[in-house]
Amino acid sequence: MDQEEYVMVNGRKTIPRRMYNGTKINTGVQLHLHYAYGLNQKASSYLFKEESLAYLAGQYIVMYDISKKKQTFINRSDEDENWLLIVQITKKYLSIGIGLKNNAKNYATVRVYKTNRKTPFTLQHQHLAFGVQIKALQFIDNGKYCISLCQSIQNSFFISIFKTNKETLVTYLDTRDHYINLFAFISQNENFYAYGPKFLRIFNVNVLAKTMEDQPVEQQDTILSVAQLSQNFITLDQGESLHFYRKNRIVCSFKFQEFETKPNIISAYSAGVIVGFVDNPIIAVVEVYNNSLEYKKQYKLNILSFSHILSMHVGPDDSYITINAQHLAREENALNMETYLFNFGIVDIINTALRDPFEQLYTHGVHKGKILNIELSPCKSILTTISEDKQFKLWEFSYTRGEFKCLYSMQLHEIPLCMALHPMAFQCAIGYRDGLKFYFVLQDDLKQVFYENLKQCTQLKYSPGGNTIAVGTLSQIQLYNPYTYQVIQVITGHSGQITSLEWNDKILISSCSQGLVLCHNNQRIIDHSFKTHKAFCATYDPEYDLLIGSYSDNKVRIFNDKALNLYHEIDTYPFNYVTVQIFKLLDIIVFGTSCGKIRVYLWPFTNFNQEQDFYQIQVHQGPISQIKLSPDLSYMISGGEDGTVSIIKVKEFLDGKEITVAELMSKDADKLSLAFVSRNSQDFKKDQSKELDFQDCQFENLIQKYNKKRAEVDQHNQQKIADQKELLSKIMEDADTRYKQQENQLFNMRKQHGLNSNEIQQSTENKLLTLYQENDKLKFERKDLLSKNDEELIRMKSNFQNLLKDIENDFNQKLNDLIDRFNKSNDESKFREVFHQAEKEHELLINQQKKKKMDKLQELTEKSEKLRSSNTKYQKECERFLARKMDLEGLIKETEQQISHLDRERENFKQANKEMKNQLKDKEKLIFQKEKEIKNYRNKNGHLQNFKNVNSFKLGQLQEEKAPLNQHTGELDTNIRVMYEELTDEATADKNLDQHIEDTKKQIFQAKQKLSQNREKIFSDRAHCLSIQNEIFQSLDKPDIDNFRVYLSDIHKKFFVDSKSKGQEDQVLILQQEMEKNTQNAIREELLRQRDFLSKKINTVTRVSKQNDDDKNNLIIKVQNENNQLIKSCNELRQQRQGLKSHLVNMEKALDIISKEINLAEGHELTEKSEDNHLVITLQPEKLKKSRQSQPKLTGFQQYHKERDMEKMTKSTKNLFIERPTKTDLNQLLKEIKIFHTTDQDLKDQVQQFLSNDNSSSILPQIFKYPANSSQEETQIAALESSIATYGHNTSIEQLHLPIIKQ
Repeated sequence: MDQEEYVMVNGRKTIPRRMYNGTKINTGVQLHLHYAYGLNQKASSYLFKEESLAYLAGQYIVMYDISKKKQTFINRSDEDENWLLIVQITKKYLSIGIGLKNNAKNYATVRVYKTNRKTPFTLQHQHLAFGVQIKALQFIDNGKYCISLCQSIQNSFFISIFKTNKETLVTYLDTRDHYINLFAFISQNENFYAYGPKFLRIFNVNVLAKTMEDQPVEQQDTILSVAQLSQNFITLDQGESLHFYRKNRIVCSFKFQEFETKPNIISAYSAGVIVGFVDNPIIAVVEVYNNSLEYKKQYKLNILSFSHILSMHVGPDDSYITINAQHLAREENALNMETYLFNFGIVDIINTALRDPFEQLYTHGVHKGKILNIELSPCKSILTTISEDKQFKLWEFSYTRGEFKCLYSMQLHEIPLCMALHPMAFQCAIGYRDGLKFYFVLQDDLKQVFYENLKQCTQLKYSPGGNTIAVGTLSQIQLYNPYTYQVIQVITGHSGQITSLEWNDKILISSCSQGLVLCHNNQRIIDHSFKTHKAFCATYDPEYDLLIGSYSDNKVRIFNDKALNLYHEIDTYPFNYVTVQIFKLLDIIVFGTSCGKIRVYLWPFTNFNQEQDFYQIQVHQGPISQIKLSPDLSYMISGGEDGTVSIIKVKEFLDGKEITVAELMSKDADKLSLAFVSRNSQDFKKDQSKELDFQDCQFENLIQKYNKKRAEVDQHNQQKIADQKELLSKIMEDADTRYKQQENQLFNMRKQHGLNSNEIQQSTENKLLTLYQENDKLKFERKDLLSKNDEELIRMKSNFQNLLKDIENDFNQKLNDLIDRFNKSNDESKFREVFHQAEKEHELLINQQKKKKMDKLQELTEKSEKLRSSNTKYQKECERFLARKMDLEGLIKETEQQISHLDRERENFKQANKEMKNQLKDKEKLIFQKEKEIKNYRNKNGHLQNFKNVNSFKLGQLQEEKAPLNQHTGELDTNIRVMYEELTDEATADKNLDQHIEDTKKQIFQAKQKLSQNREKIFSDRAHCLSIQNEIFQSLDKPDIDNFRVYLSDIHKKFFVDSKSKGQEDQVLILQQEMEKNTQNAIREELLRQRDFLSKKINTVTRVSKQNDDDKNNLIIKVQNENNQLIKSCNELRQQRQGLKSHLVNMEKALDIISKEINLAEGHELTEKSEDNHLVITLQPEKLKKSRQSQPKLTGFQQYHKERDMEKMTKSTKNLFIERPTKTDLNQLLKEIKIFHTTDQDLKDQVQQFLSNDNSSSILPQIFKYPANSSQEETQIAALESSIATYGHNTSIEQLHLPIIKQ
């Protein structure tokens, strides 16, 4: 090619291109909306035709085919911001009315779209003030006229009527009544209805006269909703009642009493109404039958977190119901609407087939907030979206078929800020205000795998290879490894919050809220800042070294030379570009505008002298937040702040011809192939496979049954065919006989025709006379009857015409059949001759009768003129009577109104009386219930008091147990205080010593200073004396001195007087310097001393506290160990007790034997002695050792007392000799044994008194910290028994110092 065919763009050769060739696209792309995913949260949806739905999504009116699941679109105007939607169905076309949202600077506006017209009609309410909002719309006369209900800021209401085709105002009405809504019938052209809180009115419209007249209609309560049935309607009021109106009067009513929730909306179908409820996902069917309303059935709706139904509409053939349901939201007055379809036509058939007739328009719902991110995988058919409503959605799509399907939707717990998808589609990262989370993308779920604590994670972007992910936090960019979740690099340089991140091969392009754009490739390539205007978006093309940015002054600026110089500007008025993307494979740059448009330019720009060509399409209603291109370059996906996701078909053109993009994806990649599958989905698929196998078996059985039934039906049909053939032959014979009979009837009818005509003429003449007489009367009644008769006449005419047509058709068919059959016969010529003669005779008769009638008519006209002249006199009198009649009728109406008013007041009084009675009954029931509750509470109070007594008793026990512990803690506190006082005393002593040492040091230092000063003075005095001596010697050597005394006085002055003054001043200065030095040194030394003292004190206090803590822990451990030992000793003492019990039993038996022997020997001499005169009871040392070894280790306190007791025992009784017991001794021993068993409490008191007198008893609480065994008396008895076993049988109880175990 020649050099002239190229254009230099920033130092590079490029081929110049033009987008348009005339009006057609030459080079570039063409965009068509393929699919819109979203719902307008404020507008309703309407069914039209058989299976078609109309609703608003983004900037389009969507016409959705339910069976084919395809969308067609009607594009709306650019500046429209919808407020409400109404659809009117006519025979020829569809009328759609949209009320626009208004502000204080515009008129209220209505847009009317029709399917037979491309451009909409605009109905501007210029007759009203600015700021008036449209509240309701309605069409009449098959869409020829549009009625609007408007409300002003001052709460005044206006009803306006427009002619839609001419966009002109017919008339309007200004009223102060608070209207809620309008409704009308499709075919009516003169009437419509309006209702408010406490009224319902019908408006009669005269289009020619441009007037509106309203009349009140009977009403029971505040109307909530209205449903229209042909020429009748049904209302739902706040009293939960339905009222059926016919000719503007209530015919019957129906009240909902069986339902727990309140109804709030109704919609009409062919046989009645469908009723929706609040807080209960059900719809009820109520039919109109014989002028009454009957409840038929209700259906459960499969809606989770249901709040109420916003709107509902039934299709024209009753096949589907569209339901706009409000879901529960966390915030009040938040819009959370979803649209559902209910297959009402075959719901019973579906229920028998175990299928759900209820389906959602968009599976898994729609986004209700701003679309934050849209991400596509370059290697898999996966699409992910995330929005401000905390919803994450995963999509699959087919490139070949263009189908998009939402697989699942996840509700996040926090508000997300950004999202990024890994190129391999196995991992996803979502940024929040308080952190960053990584997820595994499964086929049916998101699984969190890692959490990083970061603040304000506003932007995320994976690199093209997926090895790094860029994370924008505040003013930093952190690069992470997505496999190890570790930070690789931190990029700084931004001065504001990160607003965008983009990878261009290995170059990372980032921008912040302060307008700074940086480009990194292991180092900073571009550092661009444009602070004069706010930047909305920016991108960088490294191939041409151009940076493109959009700014708040409605301009796009292009910079070159590493973004240092301004290269080109593009004006974008009247809106701004908020998003930008460069698609190098298509050689285009795409901008998203603030008004919802997508603009496409050819890239790079080659013609800088002229305006750049662009292609644009209106997609969203508001700013566009995201624009992405599918990997096969066939679809463009955009997301807006209105919550809609739009899929746009892309067609590429080159030199005026459409070119097909090569399929970049294989057929396998066109399917969903996620890397991870959850266990739940695996189990679910296994269950599905089992169900399919089972269904295959059932299907085979069904096929066999079907074949059998088919054979049976064929046989049955053959028999029916034979029977019908026989019937046909009989019918043909009967038809022939009927034909002959009809021929005879025709002949007779023609003969009688002449006679009937004369009779008819006479009857008409008589009727004319009567009619002229009644004509004057009917004129006055005509005005009142016209309005009533018009409707009936229209109906009767239509019916009559239909009947006439049917009769004529039947008659003509029969005549033609008869004529055809007769023509085929042989007497055709004879029949024609007879027929012609009959016609001639008939014409002669008719002419004669016409002449006679004309003569009679002349006579009658003359008579009528005479009658009219006479009737004029009567007309004046009639007018007088009519005026009087009107006055009387007015009085009658007033009286009737008063009577009706009184009747209403009486009914209201009755209703109020009934309500009062019902309230009294309810109050009595409440009183009875409360009395029952009071009785129950009293019973519960008694039980609680018993429980309180038990708890108080237990609290007393616990307080008793707590007393010794409190004593122990008090003793510990006193010990600690004593220790603290000792430590403080030691510290004060140390402080005094330190001060004394420092004082001595200061005194020594001062003494040394004084010595040095004295030495200096001595040396100075010596020098002074020597100088005086030298002066005197010099004076003696001089012979010229005459007066020696004067000379000596001069020397005295020189060396003593002047030197003293100078010396004193020098000494004062020296002393001041020394004093300042001494004070500074003293202050520094004092501060150092205080620091050392405080540090020592802190160390001693910490050491003492640590020692106290250690001692406390050691004491607790010792107490626990001692308690364990005591428990062991108690168990051993119990065992010894059992042995002592057996020993005591033996002793008692021996005492019984001895007492018997003594009784027998009372009469004998007492000199007899046994072989053993004395019984010596001693303690064997081996047994003592064993018993001591078997006994547990004792505490210091117990060992001390035991040693004291042993010393007393050894001093008092080392060997106890007992003579053979006498009777008195044995009795005394038995008494002592009884005392041993009965006086345990006295022993306790004695021991406790002893312990309280002893100084070492302060250790006891340490022993008794933890409770011993519950059987206290058993341990005391065991201790007594063990003391008896160790010290001997003859020891007295007073000598026993027993250990007491206290709880």
